[in-house]
Amino acid sequence: IPEKRFTQQMGIPYELQLQKAEEEIYLAAQPVREIEKLYKPNPCVSLCNATLQKTNTWKTDGEALDIRLFAQKGNVSSVRLGFFGLWFQIDVAENKVEINGKQMPLCVAEGNVDLRIVVDCCSVEIFTDGGKACMTVDVFCDYNLPYVRLETDGEWGVQTFVVHALESIYNNK
Repeated sequence: IPEKRFTQQMGIPYELQLQKAEEEIYLAAQPVREIEKLYKPNPCVSLCNATLQKTNTWKTDGEALDIRLFAQKGNVSSVRLGFFGLWFQIDVAENKVEINGKQMPLCVAEGNVDLRIVVDCCSVEIFTDGGKACMTVDVFCDYNLPYVRLETDGEWGVQTFVVHALESIYNNK
């Protein structure tokens, strides 16, 4: 039985905007900027222009995370991103992402990997390709596994990989 005061989380608020890509117009969604007010003082992970090896692990500080990843598709075909006992599959070769049996496109238009994931106790909200595709998936996080893990099938050049732990909204006045 959950011991939290509120476990029936709804989706986070989005900002919507029209974006043009390859002569198509998309309604793109991103988390509202105000989510950044919940960031804990120091990111759990902050990498810029890094080459990631096959297995990378970082400890997290919190039960909710805002994960941002921007990279060239490069030489890897498959990437696994793990957090709180959950595994998120990024299939670069097949242009899709998957978690808990749910799939969505990695890139709507041709381009780089542009991924944002907001994780809370009961859901994962995924935004790909600048928000041109988004999906919410219900999950059950295991907070006994406070790690973010990134596994690749080869070296991967990453422009940005940042993980912010989020404060509880109940502790903020």
